[in-house]
This record gives sequence, structure tokens and C-alpha cells, in this order.
Amino acid sequence: PRYGTSPSDRPMAASSSVAAAVELLARARRPVIVAGNGVARSGAARELVALAEQLTIPVVMTLNGLATIASDHPLYGGVVGEYGADSANAILLGADVVLVAGSSLGSMTTRNWSLIPAAAQIIQVDIDGAEIGRNFECAVPMVGDVGAVIGQLAAAASRTAPAEWAAEIADIRAGWRAAVRESETSDAMPIRPERLFSMIGEEMAADGIMVGDTGHTAAWTARHIRLSGRQSAVRAAGSLGWGLPASLGVKCACPDREVICVTGDAGFFYHISELETARRYGLKVIVVVNNNTSMNQEAFFWDEGSADQQKNWQFHDADLAEIARGFGCHGARVDDPADFVTALDKARASGLPAVIDVRTDIAVAAPQSFGPAL
Repeated sequence: PRYGTSPSDRPMAASSSVAAAVELLARARRPVIVAGNGVARSGAARELVALAEQLTIPVVMTLNGLATIASDHPLYGGVVGEYGADSANAILLGADVVLVAGSSLGSMTTRNWSLIPAAAQIIQVDIDGAEIGRNFECAVPMVGDVGAVIGQLAAAASRTAPAEWAAEIADIRAGWRAAVRESETSDAMPIRPERLFSMIGEEMAADGIMVGDTGHTAAWTARHIRLSGRQSAVRAAGSLGWGLPASLGVKCACPDREVICVTGDAGFFYHISELETARRYGLKVIVVVNNNTSMNQEAFFWDEGSADQQKNWQFHDADLAEIARGFGCHGARVDDPADFVTALDKARASGLPAVIDVRTDIAVAAPQSFGPAL
């Protein structure tokens, strides 16, 4: 049984490191917790949220830590990084002490090293000591299992963050919600991707698992998908096209939970043949394709209006729903955002792997994330 979970060993940090971290947090005026993949690996989300509540510290997440804290929690700060929400990046940029839980603070998480203030002091928790201090100077290294170390901090720490910081966090969150409200509720056709990704988060099953591809899918996910309760997220940390085959693996591991693969048409094309695998093995994933008949993330690489630009990033308008049906799967096309929920319900009821081909606006690209000029 010990080796039925990961990590099999749960080492704790040195007591001297715990004392130093508690002292640093006690002096902090604007502390922030960064929750990375290590929180999920350790199964420590509940413990981390309890620590954040105990000390009134906002939690921002890497994309791999997306499901750490419910989006309706008052300490939810959002996803940070190159593919990040403006509000989350702003919160991290305001920090004077950063408690990093299970993240190496790589280039994507820190928006090319620009989101950690130069004067901020870092407390870094990682089970792999080689990750600590790899990318940023660390004031307090804490080598140990994330869940175990969080427990140590919770037992030793007591002082909460100043009320002024909590009020500022609330204002940043409210400002962000107001800024994206129009696009997330737009009835425009072709569909705004912000509306699509917001609906995916709202309509996913209460214990559903979202498997997300990279590229623009990651950016829209970070900015507009909000999870809560028992929902989970798994996302590509590497190559485009990973989403569909990965979702089949997730469904094998969690057959009783709804698995929604979220990808773009470019990512879907990489491994579209895996629909046959899904059908043959009865893996009833639901694939939602953000289909703008292009890879518009690449458009700026080509001279505007040139033949090369159109040839190299715009695709033939393939009928993805018909392709899905050709593999023996359920297929549906959505052109009106008002029809998405019905299409999702029909996909669930089909008893088959399903593809929902959602037609979105080719002209809407994910914006540059908020942060210092690079």
C-alpha cells in the first residue's frame, strides 16, 4: 500500500527551516502562495487551502496547479504566468514574501522570469532539493513533501496577513471579473473563445476532470476556466496535441468521472486517429474543440496579407463532427453559444466518445499576459 500512492515517502523539512519560514511569514505585509504541480502530486490541496485560510494569504497557481483552490474562494488569485490571468500576475507582482509550494518557478510560470519582484523573499518547498533555488534565489529552502511541510507550517505559524492586503486582493479580483465579463457572456457568432472556456468550467460535472492542451488552449484555460469543489485539471506541459491521447489515459485511470478534453483544431489534428482507440476501448471522453479553422497563435510570424500567411496558419474547414461520426463516435457542431449546453448534454447521453466542434472567432487571439515589459 505504501507504493500505491506518490510520493511513497513523505519527508519533512528541517525544523530550522520551519522556524525561519514562520518568522518570514510573520513579518510579511503582502505574502502570496504559489501552488504548483507538487501540490497535486502530494494530494495536498486541502491542506494548502487550510494554511492559506489560517494565515489569510492569497493563492495563485501554475497551470499545473489549476484545481488547487476553488475559484469562488475569497483567497483565490487565479493562474499566473505567460499563460496567466492579469489579476493573478498583478497579485504576484505585489508580493513581498512568496511561499512556493511544489513549483520550480520556470519561465512559463514566471512569464520569462518577470513576475517575482526583485525585493521579494522566497520560501520554496519541494521534495526534490535540486529544484530549490534553480531559477530564483531562495531565502528559506524547505526540502520535503509538500503536504508534510505545509502541515509543519500550519502547526507553527499563527500571524495572519494584514487586512489591507486582503482588501487589495479583493479589489484586484473584482476588477478582473469586471474586465472579462463582456467577452465571457458575449452572444457573438462566431463564438468568442472567452465565452466557450467560461462555459466549459461552468458546465463540467461536479467531479469532472478537464484535460487541456497547450498553446492558446492553455491561455484561455488560465484566464477563463474556473473550477470548484471536486473538479480536477490535467494539462499539457509540453507539446501541442497531447490533450486527446492524454484524456484517454485519464479516462482509463478514472472511468467513473467525466473527462472533458479541451483542445484547439490544430491540437486535435495531431492525434485525431485516437478517436478510433477511444471508440474501440469504450473510453467515453468528451472532446471540446475550439475550432477557429486556424492556428491563429502563429499568425504574427508571417507578413500580414501575404500568401504565406494564409497558407501557413489557416486550415481547410473540415467538418470535425462528421469526422467523429466516421470513427463511430458522437459528433456535434456548435455555432451559437446558446446551443453549447444542449450539445454537451447530448454528448453525455450518447454513450460514446464524443466530439463537439465549436466554431470560434478566428480574429480573437489570446492577449499578451500582464506584467513588466519584456
